[in-house]
Amino acid sequence: MVIALLVSQYGSERLLIALTGVNEPLSRFVLTTMEGGVMQARTHRDLGPFDDGVAMLRDYFNRLQR
Repeated sequence: MVIALLVSQYGSERLLIALTGVNEPLSRFVLTTMEGGVMQARTHRDLGPFDDGVAMLRDYFNRLQR
């Protein structure tokens, strides 16, 4: 959810630049997930696929922290 808010606020290119300093492969993974959700949401004309992708990304990061 935080990343989604950042993207809506700053755009995906700026978020990529911000995350690149931390971990470039991680930033690509996050943006790939989110861009895929955007493409699916446009195709289905429903935000559900995007929300699902972000929820799974959050779950993934939560599991990594355990």
